[in-house]
Amino acid sequence: ADEDSRYHSVVTFFMEFHRDDVGPDIAAELFPGTDPSKLSFAEMVDFLKFKRFGSLVDDEMDQQVFIMDLSFNPEITDELMVIYFDLNLEIFCITHES
Repeated sequence: ADEDSRYHSVVTFFMEFHRDDVGPDIAAELFPGTDPSKLSFAEMVDFLKFKRFGSLVDDEMDQQVFIMDLSFNPEITDELMVIYFDLNLEIFCITHES
């Protein structure tokens, strides 16, 4: 919701892609029991599913980081919103990956 966030455009693109660009049949499968065209991005968050959680040592930061992959439905789409956290659990990167 924070339009000033540096991640706003990435998250907005991810949400728009799944609501507006995948076609009505797939959108209906991703967001069952709703009219996908009327869903706000905030409402769409409730449909995100946890896919994977991991950790690694980031060479640039020289510290351990945590990675969380979210998807609307991994059986339908391979698109992921990937959130990177530092040791203080602060987000330092959000990406849209396939």
